[in-house]
Amino acid sequence: MSITSAPMTDSIDRRMTTWQPRHGISYLWVLNDDCPDHVIDQMVDGFAKHGVSSVCLHPRSGLLIPYGSDDWFDTIKRIIEKCDAKDVDVWLYDEDPFPSGAVGGRITAEYPQLAAHQMISHTADTSNIHEGAFCFPTGKLLWCGIVNEQTDHTRDLTSNVGMIRRKWTILDPWDSRHYYPNLPLYECPRAFTTHEQFAIRMPVLGEHEKLIAIIARPIAGDHEHWEKLPDSLNPRVTQLFLEMTHERYAANVGEEFGKRVTAMFTDEPKIYDPIAWTPGLFESFEQTFGYDLRPRLWHLFDDNAHNAQRSLTRLHYRDWCQQRFADAWLKPVSDWCQRHNLSLVGHMSPEDDPVQQVQCLGNLLPLQKYLTTPGLDLIIPAVGDSDHGMLNISVVGATSIQQQTGAVGVLSEMLACSGRQPDEQTIKRVLYWHTLMGVSIPVVHGAFNSMQAQRAIDAPPDYGPQHAVWEFMLRQGNEIARIQKQIMHARQIAPVAILWPIRSFAMMPNSPMHDVSPLRDRLIEILNTCLDYQVGVHFIDESDLPDVHLQDGQIQLGHASYSHLIIPDALIWKRQTVDCLTHFMAQNVQVLTVADAPQWIDEGDHLAMNTQAIAEKQPLEQMLNTLPRLVHENEPLVDIRCTAWQQGKQTHYLLMNLSKQSREIQVANRKVTLCPDEFASFTLQA
Repeated sequence: MSITSAPMTDSIDRRMTTWQPRHGISYLWVLNDDCPDHVIDQMVDGFAKHGVSSVCLHPRSGLLIPYGSDDWFDTIKRIIEKCDAKDVDVWLYDEDPFPSGAVGGRITAEYPQLAAHQMISHTADTSNIHEGAFCFPTGKLLWCGIVNEQTDHTRDLTSNVGMIRRKWTILDPWDSRHYYPNLPLYECPRAFTTHEQFAIRMPVLGEHEKLIAIIARPIAGDHEHWEKLPDSLNPRVTQLFLEMTHERYAANVGEEFGKRVTAMFTDEPKIYDPIAWTPGLFESFEQTFGYDLRPRLWHLFDDNAHNAQRSLTRLHYRDWCQQRFADAWLKPVSDWCQRHNLSLVGHMSPEDDPVQQVQCLGNLLPLQKYLTTPGLDLIIPAVGDSDHGMLNISVVGATSIQQQTGAVGVLSEMLACSGRQPDEQTIKRVLYWHTLMGVSIPVVHGAFNSMQAQRAIDAPPDYGPQHAVWEFMLRQGNEIARIQKQIMHARQIAPVAILWPIRSFAMMPNSPMHDVSPLRDRLIEILNTCLDYQVGVHFIDESDLPDVHLQDGQIQLGHASYSHLIIPDALIWKRQTVDCLTHFMAQNVQVLTVADAPQWIDEGDHLAMNTQAIAEKQPLEQMLNTLPRLVHENEPLVDIRCTAWQQGKQTHYLLMNLSKQSREIQVANRKVTLCPDEFASFTLQA
């Protein structure tokens, strides 16, 4: 039996692709000099000799060819011709350097009004009111009024805001000849005021009342590469981005699209502020949710996590931003690539931390479906062991989407920022862990044209043909290619799914990523403990529950099949989610919870207090002992990772010891001894 819901309005099936990436390792080829022929030839020869999967042409700091110029596109064409002659597949990279969408900073340089904006809240300090007026910085005035923090009642005073100048400049003496040149000087002191501000005469405030003003301004601060960031929520920005980048590539090398040039790599597009503003926000928001956001803007800045209306406002705002980012940026870019026979690869950011994710993207899981291959990146020399548990969230999330949608593979950009010189043990540890977890398209950052001067510390090290590590990378690529054949187009044996609790993070007040987050810590604990019990595990998003197929006590979604569904700690679930879970239990799906009942049920237009648990709460370890494991052990094996992949009648088992001691493990009918950092695999025939 199926539970169905309205289909997505997106008419393009992004899984329908003829692209079959070559097995092995792909490289971000860092173009960071003037790209002389002898260097290009040396790099292409090295890539061709080692049969790399593909190279992605990545402009970065140090590039001496003006990005976006005719010379730049001529250079790209010259490189592609050389790659084609040596049978090296090419991906284009859509930015200089990252995040994608700025055209190397050109959009905001030529169109400053298209800069990304943040909303800023100012609260009147009643003990420091100057001459009866509340003054605050200028910008785009969004709302000003009185807020009662106890009743949530507001009184709009926006129309009473005006301009005031309070800084005096004195000219003594004043030179009258400024107005009347060549006439006698007449002495008279002058004074005038400058530094305009918004101001409102201070009203009388009652108990629990505050005077709040909210403005929008271009995002301030150092953005690493450009003076300003583009507004990724504005469709005009995306239109210019495609015209200045993608269309120029199509005009110059479009005849190679779908042939030698197989993909477009997008890197870290996102929403650039936790409380972003864009033109049309209020009109679109009201059309979507049925109320004016302006008198409730203060909810986005409020730190009360227990107020239903404020939490609902934050949920609605996050939902709106996620959908707007998809409609304004991600979908047009994805559609363009689909129409031009290019796979859209790369990753959005952040993928690992749910606290940051809701602030920059909303919910990544459904956004991954706009990519041909779900993607992630890992730019530290680490893996998802007990010291780095958060890293498992991104790779499990990406693999979940790949299995649930039938995408061609999972991509990860890796090994950047790993020290000045490559470390062979780190390379192997990172590569094999990713592969075991389901990454079938590893992209190594990077192979550098030049390591001169400061280029040597722009996300080092160099893994390319000009470095002594290149022969080692060849051997790893060949071995990784062998394992990729076992996981590419295979079904992962992952009978357990964790319900993705991202909306609980979305309803919470904004907090810096380094703040303590018990909800985040608990999610990491549940996931990592499943992995330490060698349980095949995925995430499943609330939005996908209505679309699953139920058969013989199994939830089926794409290639994935789940007999057990874990309900983690959460503050809120949708009413539709609760109804689905109730139906699943009636159909003999094992719905398990290790958490107290959520505080809220999302009814759409309001939050209702929850009065009952979805299922009986169990201690985490007790629940884990009831789950199907891939190994024959009674106790958890901390930092031992095991995944299994079915291809026809074959089952491929991948194992890796991330701990610091040797371990003996029994998997199926095999006993395997693994030394620290050792990887092993074997295949059983049905």
